[in-house]
Amino acid sequence: SARTMQSRKSDQSCYGTIGIILLATLVGQASAFASPYGGPSPPGGTLRNGIASIELPEHGVVLEVADSTIPAAGRGLFVRCLSENKNGIALPGGTALCGCATGTMQADVTDSEATGSVVAFRLRDPGFDGLDLSDIGSEASPVWFEGSLRTAEELLSLEDVDSIAGHVAVYEDGDIEALTEDDDEWFFRPDLEQPRPDVDHLGVFCNDLAFDDRTAARGYEAASTAANVLAFVFEVGRDAVDPRRLVPLRPITTVMRDVTLTNKEPMELGLAYGSDYWGVADESQAELDELAQWM
Repeated sequence: SARTMQSRKSDQSCYGTIGIILLATLVGQASAFASPYGGPSPPGGTLRNGIASIELPEHGVVLEVADSTIPAAGRGLFVRCLSENKNGIALPGGTALCGCATGTMQADVTDSEATGSVVAFRLRDPGFDGLDLSDIGSEASPVWFEGSLRTAEELLSLEDVDSIAGHVAVYEDGDIEALTEDDDEWFFRPDLEQPRPDVDHLGVFCNDLAFDDRTAARGYEAASTAANVLAFVFEVGRDAVDPRRLVPLRPITTVMRDVTLTNKEPMELGLAYGSDYWGVADESQAELDELAQWM
């Protein structure tokens, strides 16, 4: 079932690690243009079986790990504002909120291995699954490179960059028309043994809050836009053998769009796994409606 899949993903190390703490700054006061995020909170505002509580005073928030608000989904990642931030805080779209887990990048993973706890390196349009990074262009593929959020198209235009692993640039009239996947697939595989949760190892606990009856009724992307606020954006770096080739290093847990947080009680953060993960990418509305009857 969808819930079984989600529970497995929650308890395993599904995501990347980040070598630097917080690649982007948060805004100290709530911004008028940022929509409020309303994730679910535990009953009575009290976390159960918490295993980590990490204050980020320079950014005005606390990240905590405890039992998810989703039944049988393992643990979840929660956020709340520090008490001194009475007006709330704003998280700009494109903020690298935290790391995820320790692990390694691997190529040529078999189909049987490319399931569950691995994350595929696939560049995507910012509008896909609700990712809205308007500051880098509405038709671009976002990546982290040398501590900054860039676009794959921008990097491929650099004189000292020829290619990005796993992808082929399709040109039209000298401009990149599309980025397609080639046979050189890359996956991030988390380590089985993980260190004690800290800011570098929190994203592993994020759940996709979108996949439920709303998904079947509205489609995944619409539900994800409403329920999730985080997504994975890969960090890329230069190949040690061929520095003109960029290779994936790790997925980074990134804020999808400008949001405002005003909550003093813990609120669970949703992360978009993507419609491919749930197997609803090509479902028709009739098929989605039929699926809803079984949920």
